Amino acid sequence: MGQPMSTAPAAIAAEDAAVSRPRLVEQTWCIDRARRLYGVPRWGAGFFDVGEAGTMVVRPRGPAGPQIDLAALADDLVADGIGLPALVRFTDILRARTDTLQSAFEQAIAEHHYPGAYRAVIPIKVNQQWHVARAIVERGRRRGLALEVGTKPELYIAIGLATAPGDLIICNGFKDRAYVDLALGAQQLGRRSILVLDRVGGVEMVASAARRLGVRPRLGVRVKLSSKGAGCWSDSSGDHSKFGLDMTELLETVDALRAADMLDCLELLHFHIGSQITALRAVGDAAHEASRVFAELHRAGVGLRYLDCGGGLAVDYGGAVDGSGQVDYSVEQYASAIVSRVAQVCADAAVPVPTLMTESGRALLAHHSVLLFDVLEVHRAEPSTPISPPTADDDPLAHAVWRLGEVPIRDAEDTLARLGGLRADALRRFNDGALDLQARARFEAMAHTIERRLRLLVERRTPADIYYCNFSLFQSLPDYWGIDQLFPIVPVHRLDEMPDRRAVLGDLSCDSHGTVQTFIGQGDGEHGIMLHDPGAGRYVLGAFLVGAYQKSLSSLHNLFGATNAVHLALTDDGYELHEVAEGESMADVLEYVRFPQARVLADLTEAAEAAIARGALTREQAETLLAAHRDGLAETTYLVSER
Repeated sequence: MGQPMSTAPAAIAAEDAAVSRPRLVEQTWCIDRARRLYGVPRWGAGFFDVGEAGTMVVRPRGPAGPQIDLAALADDLVADGIGLPALVRFTDILRARTDTLQSAFEQAIAEHHYPGAYRAVIPIKVNQQWHVARAIVERGRRRGLALEVGTKPELYIAIGLATAPGDLIICNGFKDRAYVDLALGAQQLGRRSILVLDRVGGVEMVASAARRLGVRPRLGVRVKLSSKGAGCWSDSSGDHSKFGLDMTELLETVDALRAADMLDCLELLHFHIGSQITALRAVGDAAHEASRVFAELHRAGVGLRYLDCGGGLAVDYGGAVDGSGQVDYSVEQYASAIVSRVAQVCADAAVPVPTLMTESGRALLAHHSVLLFDVLEVHRAEPSTPISPPTADDDPLAHAVWRLGEVPIRDAEDTLARLGGLRADALRRFNDGALDLQARARFEAMAHTIERRLRLLVERRTPADIYYCNFSLFQSLPDYWGIDQLFPIVPVHRLDEMPDRRAVLGDLSCDSHGTVQTFIGQGDGEHGIMLHDPGAGRYVLGAFLVGAYQKSLSSLHNLFGATNAVHLALTDDGYELHEVAEGESMADVLEYVRFPQARVLADLTEAAEAAIARGALTREQAETLLAAHRDGLAETTYLVSER
C-alpha cells in the first residue's frame, strides 16, 4: 500500500524541500559550486569568473590580468546616474580576442611552415557601433586586419575606418550601380576595396563603372562549395546556399573577366559555409575544397592572392539544452585545420599559397559586452497564503479536487490527468452559470496547490517563479527569441549563497514571447534557472557574450529603445569609462515611428486646452501637466527601480 499524500497544504512545503532541490543540497555550498551551476568555466574563456567575494568578476586582459567586480560596477553605474539596464563594453576584451585569433594563425603558420600570411577580417554587420569597430581596427591594423561590408551604409563606415595604406575592405552582398561606384570611388580616395562578384552578370556592371570612372578595379569571386557547415546554420551552406557561384558560373565569370581584359584584376577567392560551425571536420573539409578551386584557377592563369575562408569560428555560449551548441575545437585547432589543408593542397598542386583570411566576427566580438539589469518584482509559483480544506459551504468540485491529495504517491501521474478533468468540469459549470466567480476562484486555488505537489513528484522539479526584469528581450537579446540562442545569465552578486528559487525571466514587453525560460549551465536542461530570493535590495543579473549581432538585430518592440551603454577600459589604477552613451529616450523612439516630440506635445496641448474649456483643469494645472510631459519625453523607456 502506497503512502498517501498529505491533505494539509501546510505540510506540503516540508515535503517539497526533500524533493524539489536534490542537486543543491547534496553538499555544502561554495564558490566552485556556483561556477559549475552557471557553467562559467565553459563560456568564461578566461575573462569571466566567480570571485572569492561571491560576485562575478571580469578580467578583460585574460585570466592573469587585473579584475573588475561586476556587482560593484553595477552599483557605481547607478550611483553615477547611468542606471540599469546598461550594456557594458570592455575594450580590452576586444583587443585580447583580436590578439588571440591572430596569434593562433601565426602559430599555425609557423608549425606547418606555411610560406604565406594571415589577415583577420572583421565583418561590420556583427557590430556596427563606431567605438567597437574603431577599437578592433586600431588593435588589429599592425597585423593586417581587414574590414568586410555587405551594404552601402556599411561601406561608408569602412571608408572612414580603413585609413592606413595597407587596410583592406572586402565588399560582399547585393550590388547596384551606386554600390559599385562607391567601392570604386573608395579606390580613388586611396582605400583598397575589393569588389566580390557572387552572381552571374556582375562583371558587366563593374566593367562599365570602371571604364566610366577610369579605375582599374580590384575584384574577388565568391564560390559556392559543396562542403557544408555543422551546427544550426548548416542548412544555409552547401550547393543551395544563398550566395556564391557554382563551378559552372565561376568559369563563366572568369571567361567574362578575360573577355573584358580584367582577369588580372581578380585577386581574391571567397567562400562561406555558415556561422557557428560546431565541428572541426567541417572547417577542414571546406578549406580543402576551396584550396582545390584556388589551385585550379591558378593553373588556368588567374593570379589570385587571397583566400577568404569566411566566418564560422564558433563561440561556446555554454551549449544548447539539446547539445547542438557544443563546440569540439579551440581557436588554435581551427587555425591549424585551415592552414594545414591549404598548405598541403597548394604543395601538391605546385602553386603559390594565398594570404589567408577569416571573417571571424562573432569570435572577436561576442565576449566583450555584458548586459546588466535588475529584477523589479517576483511572481511566486506557490500560493502566497496556505489553502484551507473545503467546508460544507464549498462546491462539490472543491471537495473532489481536495481528495486528489489523498491518492498514493505512485499514482501521481494518473492523478494529474484526473485533475485536468475536474478543471474542465469547473470551467463548464462556470460558463453555464452554475459556479459563481468566488467558488471558481476557491476551486482554482485548491487545484493549483494540488497540481504543484503532483508535478513536483512526477517531474522532480519545482515550478518556476517569474522574475520580472528591467530589460527588453527584443532589444537586448533578439537572438534568444529569433533563433533560440542561449546566452549565459548569472546573478552578479550573492554567489556565495545557495540559490533556492527556480525562476524564468520576464521582460518588460507586453508579449508572451518576452520570457527567458531555458538557460545554459544548469546541467540537466531543466526549465528555469536557480536564483536567490531578491529580498528588499537590488538584485542584479548579467547576460554575457552579447557583443555579436545583438545590437544590430535589436528591435523597438513596444518602443523599448537602446539601453544605456558604457565603454570601459583598464587603466594603471583601475578603469575608466571612456564613452558613455545614454539610452534612447521616449522622444527618441517616438521619432522612429513618425511621432516627433513637437507633434506629441501639440496633441497634449490641444487636449489640455479642451480640458480647461470644459472646466476639468485650471490653467495652472494644465501648465504643470504639460511641463511634466515635456520632462517625461526626455526620460528612459525603461523603468526606474525603487529597490
